[in-house]
Amino acid sequence: MADAAAKHRYGLLVLDYDGTLAESDAAVGHCLGAVLRARGLPAPDPDAVRANIGLSLPATFRHFAPHLDEAEVERCVAEYRSLYLAEGLPRMALYPGVEATLPRLRRAGVRLAVVSNRGHEVLLECLRRDGLAPVVDLALGDAPGRPRKPDPGAYLAEVRPAFPEVPPGRTLMVGDTAIDLAFARAAGLPCCLAAYGYGGYGDLAALPAPGPEHVIAAFPDLAALVLGETA
Repeated sequence: MADAAAKHRYGLLVLDYDGTLAESDAAVGHCLGAVLRARGLPAPDPDAVRANIGLSLPATFRHFAPHLDEAEVERCVAEYRSLYLAEGLPRMALYPGVEATLPRLRRAGVRLAVVSNRGHEVLLECLRRDGLAPVVDLALGDAPGRPRKPDPGAYLAEVRPAFPEVPPGRTLMVGDTAIDLAFARAAGLPCCLAAYGYGGYGDLAALPAPGPEHVIAAFPDLAALVLGETA
């Protein structure tokens, strides 16, 4: 497979999860709203939920309920995580084309890593539920001691050593927000922006400089970019 991958433009994809592989705003909004309503607070507006996907859970609760003390924020996070597995996962859905495109890329010899700011165990369960776990070589979610994007530590300390045969120049970060773009820049990686995701970058003029090397309007476009074939 390594020989097959060598003929492609990129040999390793580092993929974001929320807003890149899966739509999660309905799940996040449901669980966030339930935890806040239990404290007599209003559920957040769906647009506000979408705009804040990518923040850590503590930062999310601080944003929507700034009066909560740290102990209460920790309780909110624990309740949210418990609720998400039971009620959030069924409200998530892969973006069109993800289920077919990732196995196609893997069969072509392209290595696949998922690096997300969502909790590590929940990320693993999402990938299992989605049926993507068998084709993903490495999955890294938020965990104690692991830097969150845009810090490049997860790539430098874990992804790069796991795929020593693929240099940074042939490793493509694929994500939907400015956090992903900043992560790619800090790690020394080219970046592909998923314009359909939560970053709000449908208008290319809104992209931060320096912008990404590539932009895709739909996930299957990634196959054409990486393999040089028709998606």
